[in-house]
Formats: sequence, structure tokens, C-alpha cells
Amino acid sequence: MKNKVLLVLAAAVLLSAGAALAQNTLTVNNTAALGGTTFGMDISVAAGATNSVYVQSDHPNAETHLLMRLRMNLVAATAPISGAGRNVRFLRVFDQAANRFHTILFAQRQQTGNWRLAAWSFDTVANAYVFAGGHFLSAYATNLDIQEECDWTPGTGNGILTCTRVGSAFTFNNAALNNNFVADSISTGLFDFDGYNSVGHVYFDEYEFYR
Repeated sequence: MKNKVLLVLAAAVLLSAGAALAQNTLTVNNTAALGGTTFGMDISVAAGATNSVYVQSDHPNAETHLLMRLRMNLVAATAPISGAGRNVRFLRVFDQAANRFHTILFAQRQQTGNWRLAAWSFDTVANAYVFAGGHFLSAYATNLDIQEECDWTPGTGNGILTCTRVGSAFTFNNAALNNNFVADSISTGLFDFDGYNSVGHVYFDEYEFYR
């Protein structure tokens, strides 16, 4: 297996798409440092902004197994408890030949007010995104350094996605996905597909993957 750490490259590979009067931004600073590190990745979310900001690695090459790990802290982000704009989409896996992001992870504000990790997987039989699982992340507005680990393998009827909040009992395992893709790139940050109806900051650190 090969390990690739992306955060140290964040300033060099910052990508942004879309246009808005206000812009979401990505910076590397010590405020966002997690897990005892010196610097972290700070996603600043602007009111009304619709652009995506992220770092990306193109090192995967038709991979059929990925173990992804990162730290995040949602304490400085606000979000509504229902309706559009409560999802923080922060990780996606891309298949170049299919030209599709087939695995998407996001944090979602719940009716209870808590944050929940959730995943979408593109179903190659239904030809649509399906809910792949989820688990509790943290109480809302709680200053918590969360380490998340997700293990993905493809398959028709037996594709697997397992995600666990490291050091806790919160986990999910979906071993019946129709996700017959490969991994050619991985990106993390903020992907604003339907408008994240919020302001504030989301912190990331120690992002790495194994293949």
C-alpha cells in the first residue's frame, strides 16, 4: 500500500470553481491545526457563496481499494437543521473513465441539531446516487477534533463502504452497494452543489489515504 498526505500541498493545489459575489476560501493556518499539528486546512464559508474549494490528489490510478482518513472540526460552522443547505460535502472519489464522482461524504445538520456523517454512492444499476450509510459525528457547536476513517472497495451487489469515527462506537458498514468503479482521484474541502446555507469555518487536518 502507498500513503499520500495532501495537506502540505494545500496552498499549491487549491482549486476553485464557480462565481459569486462572496467566495468560499481555503487557507492553511494554525487556527485549523488538529491532532497536535502546527497547521491545518481552514475552509471559510461566506454567506451566499456557491464556489467549491478543495485540495485534490491525482495519485490514485484505477485503484480498487482505498482507506481514507482525516481529522475535522465543525465547531465554527453554522447550518440550518432542515431543508437545503445543511450538508457540508467534504470528500469525493472520482472515476476518470466513467467521468463521475462515485463516492461522496458529507456532514449533515440534523433535526436534533447534531452533526451526522453521511455518504452517497452512485448506484450503477439504478443509475442514481443512493444513501450509503451514516453515523453520529458530534453535538452541534461542540469543539471536537474528530478523526474519521473510511474503507472503500467496489463491486456489483457487494461494493463496500465502511466509515468509523476513530476512538468511538459510531460506525456504519454497507456491504451491498452497486458501486462498480475505480478511484483515479480524491479531493477534500467544500463542494457546494446546492448552496451551503451557512457561514463560518470548517477545519481539516491529517488527510491521507492508503491504497
